[in-house]
Amino acid sequence: MKIKCPQCRGERTQTIEEDGRRIQDDCFHCQAEGFISEEKYLADRMLAMANLLACDVVERHKRLENSREDGEGWAFHAAESGMPEADYTFAAVADEQQRTLVLFQKLDQGCHELVMSLVDRLAPEDESLFVRDKPEDKTLPLKEEPEESEEYDDIPF
Repeated sequence: MKIKCPQCRGERTQTIEEDGRRIQDDCFHCQAEGFISEEKYLADRMLAMANLLACDVVERHKRLENSREDGEGWAFHAAESGMPEADYTFAAVADEQQRTLVLFQKLDQGCHELVMSLVDRLAPEDESLFVRDKPEDKTLPLKEEPEESEEYDDIPF
């Protein structure tokens, strides 16, 4: 079974918008092959799961910071860091995603089935990426009928 690259969907190239222009470039994810290994696909799904959980953790942290009575909410901390709030949030999600991924990799060593259940629940497989191998055709070939020729003509004249 082959798995299409989820970035380029098996097309081997990606179209990127840069400086208001559309640029088509080789897909970095699959090295322009169009397919990825099962291990890489699992790693992608684990990363998606870690990202989903990291977003939830950061949103919870934002709510907690914004509910403080001293008025120093999430936006205040972003400004204190010299970053726009969106960039501050993006950086926080990236940090939390990395921490979550490391924790799940450690957990995977002892509780593989639990981690796989979480991955299946939070980052389900995309069936459209699978290219199934065609089963072998096990039907017998049809016998070819010999061509009639004048030498084997049954008519006796």
